Amino acid sequence: MPAAETIAGVLDDIRFHKDDYLIARLDSGVSVKGRMPRPQVGLEYEFEGRWQSHPKFGKTFVFDGYRTVYPKDTDAIRAYLQEHAKWIGPQISKRLIEAYGEKTLEVLKTDPERVSHEINGITPARAQEIADLLKENEKAEALQLELTRLFEGTRVPRKAVGQIVSEWREEAPAKVRGNPYCLIDEIDGIGFLTADHVAQKVGFVVTGKPRIQAGIVHVLKEAAGAEGHTCLPAAAVVARARELLGVSDTLVSEVLSEMVTKELLVSAGNNVYLPAMFEAERGIARRIR
Repeated sequence: MPAAETIAGVLDDIRFHKDDYLIARLDSGVSVKGRMPRPQVGLEYEFEGRWQSHPKFGKTFVFDGYRTVYPKDTDAIRAYLQEHAKWIGPQISKRLIEAYGEKTLEVLKTDPERVSHEINGITPARAQEIADLLKENEKAEALQLELTRLFEGTRVPRKAVGQIVSEWREEAPAKVRGNPYCLIDEIDGIGFLTADHVAQKVGFVVTGKPRIQAGIVHVLKEAAGAEGHTCLPAAAVVARARELLGVSDTLVSEVLSEMVTKELLVSAGNNVYLPAMFEAERGIARRIR
């Protein structure tokens, strides 16, 4: 895979934006695409990624990461404000630039009360609105960057990262670090092996209970999906989980028994079921009877 490159440019035209996925054009004419929760026309961005050629759409820069480069040129600042704060027109933007110059956006972000007192035509509510906008953009970018670094080198797909941001927002990094195996049930496209890779990266112990539990569930799901088994003998679950996880039979057996006690799994005879599979099999048996 070619080394990552960096390009920069002002976002000129958003051609598509849905579920945090962006296809856009920069002021240079370059097309870019990737995950960006809150793209803003008129802002300069620095993108990190790779070039991709498409027979129909031509050359496109596919980015994995980005950061905002807020405009410092006063004309660019005025254009940005008039684009994103609809109640700021030419006159008010001119007053802002005359008062704060290249530091206009920084002052708006950090001291909205000062702005509302010093600039005629900007109410406290409006000053706070644009301060919140700038802060939200920074938070969204920081979150995206942290997750990109967290999943770097793993098989977590880009689409899954977008879903993680959408569903968990600022809690996402802590939730992933707290238990990467929660990704399996809550995020589309992530299975045990991918979650396990993330867990190893963030320092999870290979003999830890969350890993053993996730491995046992994976064994039962694989038996159902690939082999058509609604259950497996307990001994088979232990053997397959031991092979998958690289831990002792004793450890797997202890965790398996605990999962049955807590009703995370169902034990019937010598067999072990996922609860949903047990209920499905029992329901079919009732209907046959």
